[in-house]
Amino acid sequence: MHVKASTSHLREASSTKTQAHKAEQTQQTEQALPTSTVSVVKDVVAHEPVEQATQQLKDARALTNVTGTPAPSSTKSVAQPGSIALRDPIATHRVQLRADLKLAMDTLVGLPPALTFFGGARIKPEDPYYKISQDIGRLLAEKGVPPRTGAGPGIMQSVPEGYVNRRTQLEALGTTTGPSSQLRQIGGVADGASLDDVRTQGFNIKLPHEQKLNPVIEVAQEIQLFPFRKLALYENARGVVTFPGGFGTIDELFEIWNLAATGKLTDPIAAVGVEFWRPTLEALHKVAVTDRSLISADDAARLFVSDDAHALLDHMLTSEPNPKGFESDPTKLSRTLLKEVDVVTKGLRALAPAVAFIGGETLKDDDPALAVAKGLAGHIASQGAAVRVGDEGAGASAALNAAKAAGATAKNAQAVLWDKGGTEPGTLTSSSTQTGAVLTERIPHKELFLRSAEAYVCLPSGLQGLDEFATVLCQIQNDKLPKRPIILVGGDYWQPILDAWQKTMLSEDRQLISPEDMNLVTVVNTVDEAKAALTNLR
Repeated sequence: MHVKASTSHLREASSTKTQAHKAEQTQQTEQALPTSTVSVVKDVVAHEPVEQATQQLKDARALTNVTGTPAPSSTKSVAQPGSIALRDPIATHRVQLRADLKLAMDTLVGLPPALTFFGGARIKPEDPYYKISQDIGRLLAEKGVPPRTGAGPGIMQSVPEGYVNRRTQLEALGTTTGPSSQLRQIGGVADGASLDDVRTQGFNIKLPHEQKLNPVIEVAQEIQLFPFRKLALYENARGVVTFPGGFGTIDELFEIWNLAATGKLTDPIAAVGVEFWRPTLEALHKVAVTDRSLISADDAARLFVSDDAHALLDHMLTSEPNPKGFESDPTKLSRTLLKEVDVVTKGLRALAPAVAFIGGETLKDDDPALAVAKGLAGHIASQGAAVRVGDEGAGASAALNAAKAAGATAKNAQAVLWDKGGTEPGTLTSSSTQTGAVLTERIPHKELFLRSAEAYVCLPSGLQGLDEFATVLCQIQNDKLPKRPIILVGGDYWQPILDAWQKTMLSEDRQLISPEDMNLVTVVNTVDEAKAALTNLR
């Protein structure tokens, strides 16, 4: 009994000493960090085991281990690549992701579900779509449904502009409609949400150009990185409407479309701009629905397209089954995402940089694109470089098996998979023949699959592959990923889509991307062409 008492005393003394050490570390870190990042660190230290809290503190310090530069704040602009010399960019990325997630979720749980709008920052006030979006904003004010946008210029400003103007008129007449009665008819509304809050909502992101916070966003937050900025826009929403835009809008559209097709997003999705979207949707239907059966007819039909403001809102606000605000419990979702961000961090350290093979989910065995994937993956493996896949479909299996057949070691045969039906946070995986991870949330999956890739090989794709391709394209265009080769295998699939974008995004009426942005991709049809495009293979 005396021995047990002594052991207990030692454990208590050790625990007290450890807690004091944690408190001292936290205080030292807080002095060097801005308020937004401090809140993330304090939250983690309070709720995670000692070893995880210590790693978080080390990661936070990595933000201050730069010459005379404080850590970036989640509500202030982030220093651009090359402006500071970071000691540990992976640790920096982890802290930024966690700060973004905390800011997004802490904001969303206090707000009523809004109707979200994606669209181009370069849409001008004289553009017909600007007027349509203002009309939709005015109708939303009459229905008491607040809009949410990316808080920048263009469509991100026009919808809330129309909304605020009409709401002001209604307030003067004493006939303002609040969202509370409608919200009680739908699920997924956070307990702490203010159901009478009719303010406009926006989540901005700092980019090297054009993304200044617009003046009509009344609840505004600034996110550092794209992944959780997108989550903040479509989570706790009543639906998502996509207006014409550039690569960023395409990224947003394919992400929500893919989530809807996999049952991860139950809210209605729609697009405004019949003439704008027609070339892209017709091309996509031909190459992905008719020619190759990569997208089902039902999934293709999920996107409602209309330029009629009344018909659009009737569809978005009265769709059956009733939409939900949060798709799942926000507290559980936050915890899962935080844990999977840690898995991403470990994976970025553990996995060798690789060439990522995207798409080809349901390609047939005799598809020429599979032959190119096999030949290129075998070539990469023979050079001692790594091959990485993001699913278990036909394209991924062909690439990974070809790499193994060419002698790829386990560390150079990587599979980062998305378990769509998973309920527990993901983990890193390894076997005698391959390494990788399994993640249950889409955003961490894409982060680990795509972030450390040295090149991207995109096969003819379904919605999952198109989502991944669009994410890479948007982030490279906006300097959120380093410029790497993007190789599109199969001209019969990719060229019609690229031609549609050239026609609509670089038309006489509107310039939604820069002409040089189209040069970010290379279309190939043979293994030799693919090898030549892989300019940075080590």
